[in-house]
Amino acid sequence: MSSPRFSLPDLRHCWAEAANSPYLTRAYTRRPWLKLLGLLGLSFAFMIVGGLGVRAVLALSGVMMPDLVGAIPDGTLRLDGEIGFMALLAVSLMLLAVAVLFAAMIVYRRAGPEFLWPGRSFSPRLLLAGFGIMAAVSVVLLGVSVLFEPATAPAPILNPDYPLNSRLAYAGAAVVLLLIAALAEEIVFRAVLLRVTAGLTRRLWLICLLNAVLFSAIHLDPDPTAFVARALSGFIWTWAALRLGGIEFAVGAHLANNLLIVWLIEPMSSAALPGQAIPPIYLVFEVVTVAVVFVAVERIARRRRTTEIAV
Repeated sequence: MSSPRFSLPDLRHCWAEAANSPYLTRAYTRRPWLKLLGLLGLSFAFMIVGGLGVRAVLALSGVMMPDLVGAIPDGTLRLDGEIGFMALLAVSLMLLAVAVLFAAMIVYRRAGPEFLWPGRSFSPRLLLAGFGIMAAVSVVLLGVSVLFEPATAPAPILNPDYPLNSRLAYAGAAVVLLLIAALAEEIVFRAVLLRVTAGLTRRLWLICLLNAVLFSAIHLDPDPTAFVARALSGFIWTWAALRLGGIEFAVGAHLANNLLIVWLIEPMSSAALPGQAIPPIYLVFEVVTVAVVFVAVERIARRRRTTEIAV
């Protein structure tokens, strides 16, 4: 009798396979704590040099360093200011990511791809899969959430208070800039941090927990619901990186999550504000998202494993 086309993942089998992820098996290094200190110090030095370099370029070009929030105007020009906000955010995060990645390459003496997708090449299919799955789940849950709490304002890209050309520019710029921001965050957390923590401990649960908690903590949001929600996202994106052997799926999912927020809920400058007292009921939506993404990741991992065996 043939097996059914769909079945829930075997958790013990998935856990055992995750423990053999290239992120873990290729992460061994001598003096891991000393190298961690070296990574922190060199990353900080690179960020200082990079920041001074950006300031020098802006000064030579006659451009003033923009104020992150004060540069956003009110009224019909709001979305134009939001583009500048997202651009500055993307540049800042990518500067951090490049500094951390280059420092890791030097300290651990490994090529960049060994942190991004160890042992294989870049997979655009995984990037698109992460984006598509996360977008589908988010749209459905957004529709459900409206039943509990109707939107008080039109979605930014549909708001007639903003000129059409501003909305189109905002929508397009968000795709590019939030892709850069998502890639930067995934480089730091699901690439470098994941490999570094795997060199410190072989306990899979501890590696996932550390990644999730640190990912949430770096957002500096005191709201407990927001903290737990981001930690859950960090956990499932860490799991995706472990099971699929790279950060592409997590980058796509991260982009879809942020893009739908700034397109359909509120602009980035508002969404990024900490301490917004999110109702705990929204954790239910996050748990559902984690469950759906987990099943999707396992099906992709099984399909990829079957293809490799066939080849």
